Amino acid sequence: MYSSFATSPTILLSMLALSMQWMNVNLCLPFQDLAREQFHAALRGRLPALKRLQIITTGGNSVVTAFELAPNLHTVVLERLPPSMPWLQLNHFRGERLVGMDCLHVLRLGVSLLECKFSLVDEDIYEEALLPPHLALRTLHLTDHTVCLDILRILTLPALSELNLDDGRDSVEQYHEVLSFLSRSRPPLQRLSVQHGYPRLTHAFPFLLQLSALEIPEVTVAEYSILLQDLRARDPATFLPNLKSLVISSWESLYYEAEQPASVDCEVLADALTQR
Repeated sequence: MYSSFATSPTILLSMLALSMQWMNVNLCLPFQDLAREQFHAALRGRLPALKRLQIITTGGNSVVTAFELAPNLHTVVLERLPPSMPWLQLNHFRGERLVGMDCLHVLRLGVSLLECKFSLVDEDIYEEALLPPHLALRTLHLTDHTVCLDILRILTLPALSELNLDDGRDSVEQYHEVLSFLSRSRPPLQRLSVQHGYPRLTHAFPFLLQLSALEIPEVTVAEYSILLQDLRARDPATFLPNLKSLVISSWESLYYEAEQPASVDCEVLADALTQR
């Protein structure tokens, strides 16, 4: 847990004095500490061994630049902090409670990222033009009710092997964007997790011939029935031919009696899978 009050300068400076030895650092500090001139002066250019950095803070508007000169930094996790990092060298990034345009900044500059995860983004992304294809990114996780589709519609990821999409919606717009993204990227996707709407998801399967793991949280009774029917009846040579792992879970609707959670019979499901 971090405090909203500034850290004692004596304590803060004694910690920063060890920065030449830092390798894996988790900083939980109020933004006042991160914005101090002493913080920047003590760290900038004095992070030769730093490989992994996590910063959780109370949030602020100014950009913290103290970590831009860290030659071995490859993994960054930020919460509530506008990002300013040595983007060209980063391989792994996770951002929580950023604003939408910060996510766009990461996607534009992080051309070497292999893994990128965003969750609980606070504002929309005001960008309609496609970004240049990202040739390195292999793992993308988007967890948010507002910007998942904003991000997906501007990306082309021809190397993507894992996609986790959870925007809490089952809509025609969502699956239109998923189909458009897959058609544009043609990725060798091997792992996919997407909430809601299994019947619509089936339209994406022609792009998922290499898929080996499929996860569908929050399946209703009707969707589960369609899934079982597809597993039994559709040609396994064209319907997810490389599927080896299937994870489904049910959910309870608080509002619609028609949307009842599926009661999964494991034996029936196993029998349907073995018939493929």
